[in-house]
Amino acid sequence: MRIFLNMGLTEHTGHGILTIVNKYGTEAFEIESNYIRCTIPFEKK
Repeated sequence: MRIFLNMGLTEHTGHGILTIVNKYGTEAFEIESNYIRCTIPFEKK
């Protein structure tokens, strides 16, 4: 959560989830019974 806050992609209220979905699609999320994984692709410059 802290990483997403620092990147400006989410807030404590969770509204940033829509930002992630709009930018990266629902494929960014993997939801299982005991965890949620969010993978955000990036390019090294």
